[in-house]
Amino acid sequence: MKNEELKIIYSAYFPYDLKIGFEGEDLEHSLVGLDSTIEGVMLISPYGDFGRADIQKCKPILWDLSYLTKEIEHEGRRFIPMRMLKNGGTDLNEYRFLEWKGYSAIDNEQHETCYCPKTMSFYQFYMGDSRMCTGQYEKMQMLLEWHFNIFNLPESEYINKATITNK
Repeated sequence: MKNEELKIIYSAYFPYDLKIGFEGEDLEHSLVGLDSTIEGVMLISPYGDFGRADIQKCKPILWDLSYLTKEIEHEGRRFIPMRMLKNGGTDLNEYRFLEWKGYSAIDNEQHETCYCPKTMSFYQFYMGDSRMCTGQYEKMQMLLEWHFNIFNLPESEYINKATITNK
């Protein structure tokens, strides 16, 4: 990816304490800004020092979209993201999950809520009828906050948070 594309993607995560890593390094750094003079990023390392890095050498640490229907941990809390993103339904314990044209969930009212990675939108299906889900902006903000790969970066361009969590 070009530096400008990476800057746009990284900037969307600024308010949400995105962590950055480097190939072959176990440390996570906090992304604090973009440096236009060296085509890089500004980081705070785990040791508290401030540094700069080439934007092409660092990778964001993100959840793969397949984790929308799996339990994740964010800020010490464990949950299944799709349960927080659904439209409709009353009892979270009654939801059943399945994959369908991306990542989706069916609730007890048979509304199917789906996230489409290609359009980066949520849709709701009910008895053959389709409509755009409400709260699209809020849903996308939640995915950014939880550090999901909503921009569909190729696997070579990010570090899968699940592989770090499972170490």
